[in-house]
Amino acid sequence: ILIWSSKFKLEIDHDNIYMVLVHSGFHFLGGLKTLVNRYEGVAEARGRVAVALEFVGNKNMSASAIQQMLQERGFLVGCYPAANIIRFDPALTISKHEIDRTLDCLDMILK
Repeated sequence: ILIWSSKFKLEIDHDNIYMVLVHSGFHFLGGLKTLVNRYEGVAEARGRVAVALEFVGNKNMSASAIQQMLQERGFLVGCYPAANIIRFDPALTISKHEIDRTLDCLDMILK
């Protein structure tokens, strides 16, 4: 992809972006799966680049409540209350450190 502007030229290497996305997605999903194994009310983690976490059986662990707590801490996540799912749509530029911060915050909320 080549993007031109009157001020700059941006070239994007498809192969590199794809590998970064795959690596980030696997790292994020792996962290979410760890939370599934750690907490009884967390049912499933799924996705590739965009990832989701489903909650079951615990009113204290509703997707809406978790989303609100994450938002209060500066994280923006999607929520599907009817399915009790929160969805993470990370930016293309997300770093491993930022993913880890998100997972750590989610872990503290679920304790």
